[in-house]
Amino acid sequence: MGRLIWSLRDALQRIAPDIVHLHGARPLFIGALAAKLAKRRTIVSTLHGSYRVMALDHKGQERPALRLLAKLVHFVGFALSNRILIDSQALESEVGGVYRGLSLDYKAVKRKKVRLAYKSVDVDELDCSPKDHDLRADLGLAPDTVVFGTVSRLDEPKKGLGVLLRAFAPLARDLPNVHLIVCGGGWARELLEHQVQDLGIAGQITLLGFYQNLADVYRALDVFVLPSLSEGFPTVILEAMAFSLPVISTDVGGCREAVLNGRTGFLVAVGDVVQLRSAMERLVKDPEMRQRYGTNARKYVQSRFTVLKMAEAVERTYRELIPAPSPNAFGNRL
Repeated sequence: MGRLIWSLRDALQRIAPDIVHLHGARPLFIGALAAKLAKRRTIVSTLHGSYRVMALDHKGQERPALRLLAKLVHFVGFALSNRILIDSQALESEVGGVYRGLSLDYKAVKRKKVRLAYKSVDVDELDCSPKDHDLRADLGLAPDTVVFGTVSRLDEPKKGLGVLLRAFAPLARDLPNVHLIVCGGGWARELLEHQVQDLGIAGQITLLGFYQNLADVYRALDVFVLPSLSEGFPTVILEAMAFSLPVISTDVGGCREAVLNGRTGFLVAVGDVVQLRSAMERLVKDPEMRQRYGTNARKYVQSRFTVLKMAEAVERTYRELIPAPSPNAFGNRL
C-alpha cells in the first residue's frame, strides 16, 4: 500500500490537477493520502456505498474490529477531502455514522462538505429499443412466460440471491409460466447451483453467468428484482427502470429514492422471503400492473436520474472549490 500511495503521489505531481476526485472506500483512503503528499489542495470524494460493507467477513457477518477499521479508513478520506459527494440521500447517514461512531461532531462537516449528486443512466446510450436478438428465444421460453431477473455479482450472502431463490421456488412449483434469470459471475455460483437443485426448480431458473450485452438481458425480462442485503445506490435498478421494467427491491441504501413503492415497483424488507414472494406473485398475476409500473419507472428515470443532472451537481461542487477567473485574468498575465 505504501508503494501504491507513493506511486500515485508521483503521478499526481506530474499531472498537477486542480481537483483530485476519488471514488469509493479504498481510493478514498489511498488517493487522499497521495493527493496530500503531492501537495494537491483540492480533493473531492464520492461515497458509493455503506462503510458497513467493509465490516463484513466472508460469511457476511459484521465484525467489531472490521467495523472500527472501516470507520477509520473512511474518516481519514473524509477529513482530507474538501467536499464529500453522496449519490443518494440515504448515504448522508453513512457519513454521519462514521463521525458519530468516532465521537466526533458531524453538524459542521455536513453543512460545509456534504453534497448530493445522484447516480445516472444515459437512456439513449442504453439503447432500449427492441433488437433482432432475442434472449428469451435462445432460452426456449414461451411468449407468455413471465420472466423475473437480476443482474448481480454472485457474492453470497451479501447479494441476497439465496433469499431470491427461496422466494421464487413456491411460484415456480405453482405456476409453470414463470422463469428466473440470474445474470452475473462470482465465487458463489456453485453454491447457488446446489441450492437450485435442492429446491427442485432447475428447469425454471437460468444462471446466465457473465453476459456481454446487458441490454439483451433487460429486454428479456418482465420484472427486475434486487434482493441485496446491503447496497449504496445500485445503478442496475436505474438501468432496469430505463427499460420500462417494474422493480422489486429490498429497502436498502438509496433504493427507496428510485423505486417508488406502489408506483414503479415494490420495496420489501431485507431478507424477508415472504414479502419478496408476495410482491413477485402480485406482478405475475397482474400484467396491467406490470405495464403501468414499468411505464412509470422509465418516466421517473428520465425526469430525475439523467447524466445531465448528475453532471450539473458535480460541476456545482467543482465551482464551489475553484473560483471563476476574473474578466481581466488573462490580461494580467500578458
